[in-house]
Amino acid sequence: MLIFSGPTLKEMPKVLWQLALVYLFQWYALFVYWQFITPMLKSSLYGISEADETKANALIESANKGVSVVSSDLSWAKGILHQVEVAVGQTGLMNGSYNIVTMLSALLLVPFAKKFGSKNTYIFCLFLTGLGIMTLHFIKNEYFILLPMIALGIGWASMMGLPYSMFSPSIPHSKRGIYMGVINVMIVIPMLIQTLSFGFVFKNILGNNPSSAIILAGILFLVAGLFVIPMRKSMTK
Repeated sequence: MLIFSGPTLKEMPKVLWQLALVYLFQWYALFVYWQFITPMLKSSLYGISEADETKANALIESANKGVSVVSSDLSWAKGILHQVEVAVGQTGLMNGSYNIVTMLSALLLVPFAKKFGSKNTYIFCLFLTGLGIMTLHFIKNEYFILLPMIALGIGWASMMGLPYSMFSPSIPHSKRGIYMGVINVMIVIPMLIQTLSFGFVFKNILGNNPSSAIILAGILFLVAGLFVIPMRKSMTK
C-alpha cells in the first residue's frame, strides 16, 4: 500500500511520528473504556460481581428448563439480571451524555484553540478526560456519575479536531490524502494492540477488576497528554 511505502514513511513529518505516540495511548485508553465501562458499572455502582451474574444466569436457565429452583433463589436471580439491564441502560445514558457534550463543545473549542493554541488546548482536554474517567469508580450515584461525561465529551471533541489542526500546516497539500490514511492507521493499530494485549493485562495485572481497567484508561489519557507536550511548537499553532 502507498501509505506504507518507504519514501512515504521516511518523509513523514516529525509531528506525525509524535502524534502516533499520543494516539497509541489515547486510543488504547478509549478502547479500554468502551470495553469495561459496563462491567465497571455492574460492580462499582450496582454491586454485581461476575460470579453473581453467572450464577443468576444459571438459575434462570435451569428454571426455564423445568428444573426445580427455590423461589427465593429465583427471585434473587431475577433481581440480579434486572440490575444488569439497568447497568447496560446506564452505560447508554452515559454514552449519550458525552456525545451531546461533544456536539456542544466542538464549536466552543475553536476560540480556546485560537487563544491558547491547539497544542495547549489538546493537552488540557486529554488531562481533563483522564481525570474524569479516573473518578468514575468512586462515584456511587447514577446521576452524579454523569458529571465526568462532560470531561469525556470535551475530550472526544478535541480528539476529533485538534490533532488535525496541529499537523496540517506541516504537510504538503499534495500528500494530505496519503497522510490522512496514515492517521487512520494510527487509530487502528492501538485497537489491535489493545485487543491482543489487554486480556493478559486484565487477568494478570489488574486481577480481572473492571474498575482497575477504567482507572488505567484514565491514566493512559494522562500519559497521552504528556506526550503532546514535546511536540514542536511551530507545528501546533
